[in-house]
Amino acid sequence: MNNQAESRVSPDSSIAPEQVVDYLRQHPDFLDQHPDLLAELDIARAPEGAVSLVERQVRTLRERNRVLESRLADLLQVARDNETLVARLHQLGLRLLGSLPLAQTLEKVYASLRDGYDAEAVTLLLFDAGHAGEREGPARYVDPEDAAWAPWLPRLLANARPRCGEFDAQRLEKLFGDSAGKIASAALVPLLAPEPVGLLAIGSHQRERFTPAMGTDFLARIGELVGTAVYVRRRQAQ
Repeated sequence: MNNQAESRVSPDSSIAPEQVVDYLRQHPDFLDQHPDLLAELDIARAPEGAVSLVERQVRTLRERNRVLESRLADLLQVARDNETLVARLHQLGLRLLGSLPLAQTLEKVYASLRDGYDAEAVTLLLFDAGHAGEREGPARYVDPEDAAWAPWLPRLLANARPRCGEFDAQRLEKLFGDSAGKIASAALVPLLAPEPVGLLAIGSHQRERFTPAMGTDFLARIGELVGTAVYVRRRQAQ
């Protein structure tokens, strides 16, 4: 230990400098096991040609700095992605503010999702047993209580949250038709107003695009916006 290090040991200390030296000699890997300590030590530079603890300290700080820079870069990317999503959600909301009929409103929704969200496949389903099989612009009507058509639908609607991930071939065929074979992952978004009025399915050719672990807040907001627009225009048409 140098004089600077010894001067930091109080005369009243219960640990003598010699004890510290003996301990370090008996545990030569102590600093390897406690790398954070290097960032706190004040150590004089070693003679030329010797392995310097100062260099170890600098190396530790540089490694820590690289980790922090990587985390900061990740956070900045997330912030940029979220800003882009907010802007797209805002544009979608503006398109839904008009007083166009339901079919034309759904056309705008369909175009916004295909172009603004780079979706390879988009399906819009509206719930109405009396019009099952018919179309409303780019959307088609289905019977939500038809267990033979979609036995998984009641559970999805009861949860009232988007679901993302990989789905079986039968479900994908029901949702995306001839495009189902190319869909590697999808997001299923209930269209919610005072009650479920439909379902939005967004498909991607990329397996990692929609995963069960991803956040679904933006998808849920889309479902609420589109669902409310559908609900209001249906009421206006009655």
